[in-house]
Amino acid sequence: MALIERDRAQSELSLSSQAKLLDLSRASLYYRPVGPSTREIELKHRIDEIYTEWPFYGSRRITVQLQRDGHSVNRRTVQHYMRELELEAIYPGPNLSKRNLAHKIFPYLLRGVEASYPNHVWSLDITYSTPVKGSHFSGNQTPYFLWEWKYAQRLTQKSKD
Repeated sequence: MALIERDRAQSELSLSSQAKLLDLSRASLYYRPVGPSTREIELKHRIDEIYTEWPFYGSRRITVQLQRDGHSVNRRTVQHYMRELELEAIYPGPNLSKRNLAHKIFPYLLRGVEASYPNHVWSLDITYSTPVKGSHFSGNQTPYFLWEWKYAQRLTQKSKD
């Protein structure tokens, strides 16, 4: 059952009287919602595809990509569609260099230690990178003594030349 009867033959009251009784604006009674156009649906699908492939793209880069694909669209329209689709570019947030006070700080154990013979001091560098699929950790182990010796050899070679 509808609250408003639009057909004049079925209704005893005019539309303005019905609007007044329901405390509604008359303009809202005449509004007929229009569905999205095919162009809008096509653009939203393409924006979603671009975002899925490159989630770090914002509205500017997505607009450029759409224009390369032959769509005539401006950035404001892309921003509007991205908000409707609840898409937001992935980017680093603020204050990433601030330390977490809950994390334990480990002491530097090599302070005052001189690497004086081979295999005395070693270091390990662990680097995380994100390839196309999955994740990848690489580790690099370096003996400090060997590095210092090679560096010292290079310096002495240069000073002799």
